[in-house]
Amino acid sequence: MEKAKKPLILLALILIFFTVFLAISNFKINQKKTELDSELQSLENKAKELEQKKNLLESQISQSQNQEYLEEVAREQLNLQKEGEKVVAFPISENQEETKENKPEKQTFWQKIKVFFGIK
Repeated sequence: MEKAKKPLILLALILIFFTVFLAISNFKINQKKTELDSELQSLENKAKELEQKKNLLESQISQSQNQEYLEEVAREQLNLQKEGEKVVAFPISENQEETKENKPEKQTFWQKIKVFFGIK
């Protein structure tokens, strides 16, 4: 009877070992799948962003081939004018210049702390 128990115990140990091995493998596979799913989602979002950027650039290319757009850019950014066209410029009043000059600089949190404690 003892001879019959030894193969059963050995078989039970082998089955327990195999079950634990499969459980650990399954856990690692699920962990890797979750990681890859996250990476896939990130790459899909990046692909969508790049597609939107591509569409924007294509629209800008097609728009830049339009003569009216080129004239608008030349007027606004390069300060050019057509023949016979007069440009009207409005002077900035002295009060507006002073307000621009007198604007205090924005202070960071640490700069405010230094001023509060009198540290320079």
